[in-house]
Amino acid sequence: MQMADTVRFFVEYDANKYLGTLLKLRRKELGISGMELSKVLNVSQQQISRYENGLTNFNIVILFRFFLALKMTSKEVENIFNELKSFYSDVNVNECRNEFAGEEVTQ
Repeated sequence: MQMADTVRFFVEYDANKYLGTLLKLRRKELGISGMELSKVLNVSQQQISRYENGLTNFNIVILFRFFLALKMTSKEVENIFNELKSFYSDVNVNECRNEFAGEEVTQ
């Protein structure tokens, strides 16, 4: 992957939007309203909307609460994490950090 592609990837790709979109599709597939899901997760309907639109960062606890509420199988969850892993493994993170920082990053 060229440097310009790497930078574009980080600018355009957002894991929260990816997850939010998947979870919204699943919710709609099950015929559950945002309000119904908000009651199950004990958050506001507005917060559900922010998660589904990628405007709020997921933490691991809320993410797994979504998975459980939306009756996702372990295989479906595994596929989501594998997809995220494939996106991130395709880029040279150190190279991208250097580009943003303007200096070499040491580990």
